[in-house]
Order: sequence, then C-alpha cells, then structure tokens
Amino acid sequence: MAKKLRKLVVNVVLDTNSLFTEAAHNLVNLETADLMKESNTAEGIETVWYMPSTVRGERKYQMLNRAEKILPQIEKVERLLGHKLGISKEILAERVEATISAQLHSMNMQELVLDHAKVDWPALADKAVNRIPPFESGEKEKGFRDALILESFYQLVEEQPKSPGICRTFLITGDELLKLAAETRIEDRGNVRILGTLEEFRTIINALKSEISEQLLNSILPMARLLFWNDKDEGCLWRRGVQSEIFQKNYALLTAKVGSDGAVTGRTVGVPITTFIKKVGQRISFETKIPVEIEITTKTYAAAPSGFSTPTSGLSGASIEALKNLGLAGFSEATNPLTQGILGQPQFNVVERKNTDSHMFAAKWHATLTTTGKLINAQLDNVEHVVAE
Repeated sequence: MAKKLRKLVVNVVLDTNSLFTEAAHNLVNLETADLMKESNTAEGIETVWYMPSTVRGERKYQMLNRAEKILPQIEKVERLLGHKLGISKEILAERVEATISAQLHSMNMQELVLDHAKVDWPALADKAVNRIPPFESGEKEKGFRDALILESFYQLVEEQPKSPGICRTFLITGDELLKLAAETRIEDRGNVRILGTLEEFRTIINALKSEISEQLLNSILPMARLLFWNDKDEGCLWRRGVQSEIFQKNYALLTAKVGSDGAVTGRTVGVPITTFIKKVGQRISFETKIPVEIEITTKTYAAAPSGFSTPTSGLSGASIEALKNLGLAGFSEATNPLTQGILGQPQFNVVERKNTDSHMFAAKWHATLTTTGKLINAQLDNVEHVVAE
C-alpha cells in the first residue's frame, strides 16, 4: 500500500488589526473570512488559524462597545411601547461572548491561550520600562497587549517543528513595533515569518499550492508590479485598459453615493497591491487591488447678506454649465451676474461643497513566464468591484 504523504502544516496567528470590521456582529472582517475559506481548500496543506486570547478579548471589547451604543435607542423603544424588552449590559455581554464562541467554532479557528507560567515577567517589565518594542516610546507606556500577543505567538513557535518542509508559522500584524519585536525574537527560525498584510499571506499560500519556490516567487513579484503599474511605461496594464475599466465603465457605481451633479474627480489611493494567484504551465495569474477615491465638487449660489435675492439663487455648478452651453460663451465666474451683481457688487455667495467616497477594485490578469525567468505579454482578464462590508 502506498505511503500516505504527510500534509504541510501552516499555522497562522492573527493580530487585532487583521480582523477589524465595522460590523459589530462579525468577529472577523470579510477579507479575513474569505481568505480562511480559500486557504483551507489547499490540497496537501493543513492551515490552522489562531486567535490569541488577548486578541479575542480585544475584539470582545470592541464588539461590546458597539453593542452598548445601541442601548439608548432600545430604552427609547421601551418607553414608547411601555414595555421592558429585557436587554441590559449584562445580557449584551453574554450574547457577545456566545457570538464569539459560535463564530470561532464555525470558522474552525483556535484560541491561542497564553501560558503565564512560561512568560519571563521580569524581562517583560524591563522592556516596558525601557520602551523596547513592542512597547512604544513616549511618556506613557503603550504596548502591553502587543507584548502578550508576542508571548502567545512565541510559545506556539516553540512547540512546532523547525523543518519548513513540515511546518510553517506566520504572524500577521499591521503594527510595526510588534513586527519588529517578533522578527527579533524568531530570527533564528527559517520556517517562521512575520507579515504585514493578509495579501502577503495569500501570495505565500498560493505559492505553496502551486508548488513554486520562494526564490521564484520573490523574483516574479517585482516584475509583476511593474507590468501592472509603471509611471514610465505607457504599455503597462493600468494605462492599457484597467484605468478606463474603473473610471469609465463603472462611472455610475462610483458616483452612486456622491452624485454626479458637479465636477467629479477620481484618483487612486496608495500603491496597488499585487498578489500571486497560481501558476499553470508557464502562465502566471495575478490579482491587483486598486483603492480608489471619488470626489465631487458642487457649487451653490446663495444670497449675500445684503438681502438681495432672485429665483436663480439655487443654481448649481451643473446649471451654470448649462448656461454656457446655451450660447453664453463668455459666461464665467468673473462675469456671472449672480456673483458679481448688477452694479459689479457681489449679490450672491458661492458655496462650494466636496463629497468623497472610497472604493476597491480587483484586476485579475496573467502573464507568461519565459524560460529565462522573465514575465512578458501581460493580459487583463477582468476588473471587479470589491464589495465593502
């Protein structure tokens, strides 16, 4: 009988900032939940997700804080109905605890419990006093919760095999001081990594599924980023189609909340994040996420303090444009009778308002890996709007 191959165990420990969500009823955000489901389907890989007890407690605090803000509204409803609904802070705390336990179970996420007996408390106190990472420098000591998360993570690392062919362990945190402290603590462990984003882990787990080496992954990702986004290359994917896909084909979606009666501008925010998805033969697939911000500027003409008024006092910027289009070629702010007045004295004030909205788009694309290790012939597959929570 053929010997059953041993699965690679991948341990993932999440910090609070990897889980944060505006939805009070969710323990983790949608991005994290989707990545957990995605990684758990990898053949030959067993992914174990951990939430340190400190993180669990912090999320409970955040969820309970959001829930308690609803209590005054419930009390108003009780007064209206003349009937007590029986919802108190104590009941909210019980229900939040039950919700957290149920969600941990449904996601098959394990709580990483700190063994206090194994913590070197004098050394931890010394780091706190001397502001050594993860403690933050300054007059007030900050970083104790992060220090507990690091201790929990390190205890897990110490229990795991050291061979990267058997076990890999990751800590995902956006806190730079915690990252620095963790990297210092595990610098002698080749199978342990500290990551800043979920996308970094997604790239790594996809590479493990595709059975490509870390060396190859590290060589193709910089090339992929330039193929997609390069200010010096008119032939990059962004300029060849992605930009128009987002700002032209999705115009109605982008302006749904801010409106379009005014001057609309759109821009990317930060640097797009490119993630490795899979390798099939010489075809390499990627996904690049592009944060976009939409801003609309509208102008309203309101009567000046002099009291002069006319039925046209509500004209918007778009209405002014319409006047220009009717043949008033010389019409502008300088010649506008609403703002300059009959005798050249301003009779109306121009009130300018700005409204913004944020979106995320995901561009799925592929390129060909040559025998010499170069990425060529980048092609766009599609662009999708990422639904926010």
